[in-house]
Amino acid sequence: VGRWGAQAPRGNPVLWLSIFLSAGRNEPLKKECPKWKSDYPMTDGQLRSKRDEFWDTAPAFEGRKEIWDALKAAAYAVEANDHSLAQAILDGASITLPHGSLTECYDELGNRYQLPVYC
Repeated sequence: VGRWGAQAPRGNPVLWLSIFLSAGRNEPLKKECPKWKSDYPMTDGQLRSKRDEFWDTAPAFEGRKEIWDALKAAAYAVEANDHSLAQAILDGASITLPHGSLTECYDELGNRYQLPVYC
C-alpha cells in the first residue's frame, strides 16, 4: 500500500522504492535557475522553438496533461522571475520537488516528470 493505493506499480522494486522515497520529500522551488549552455550557438527564437517542441510533445509520452500544463505555467513564471507564482502553481497542482528544482518533479500519484534545463 502507499501513494499508489493497493499496490506499487510493477517493475524494479528498488527503482520504485527510490522513486517513492524521493517523491515523499518536498523542497520549495529554489530561486536560482540551473545553468544550461547549448552545444551550438542558438538564438532566442531557436531556444523558444526548442522549448515549444518539448512542451508540445512531453504530455504525449507519460504523465497527466494537467500536471504538464501546471509545470509549463510554473516554468514560465520562473522565467518571468515570479517565484511566488511558480510556487503557488506547484502547490495548487500538488507537485512535489524533491530537490527544489523543476528538473525532477512528482505528482500526487507518484508519477515522475522531468524537465530539461533549457525549459
